[in-house]
Amino acid sequence: MQELAPLSLTISEAYIAMLKKINGNNQFTHRGVSWEIERDALSDAIQMNVYSAAKDSGVENTIALAHKNLQKLINLEGRDYTLTGLGFQFIEILNTNAINRYLSNTSFRKIH
Repeated sequence: MQELAPLSLTISEAYIAMLKKINGNNQFTHRGVSWEIERDALSDAIQMNVYSAAKDSGVENTIALAHKNLQKLINLEGRDYTLTGLGFQFIEILNTNAINRYLSNTSFRKIH
């Protein structure tokens, strides 16, 4: 999966740059919970999800398909790389799911 690292890092950096333009910081908020998005952690999550989807597809060259799918997430033309609509949506879903998992694991249960 090391072949995917440079592109997934670039995608992570583009997402964080977009957050900073929108919010003034690198935080993602969902259901009242704010996360500070870290480049390397986001890059790892992107790689794992894209690789897993490619592997599950049953193709022979999983890395090639994963790389092709990563390319759909970012516009590499121009001076500043930007996410595609699909890329932004994909990362927002990753972040939303992470917060939902966090909330489901930390919810308090009333003990009788």
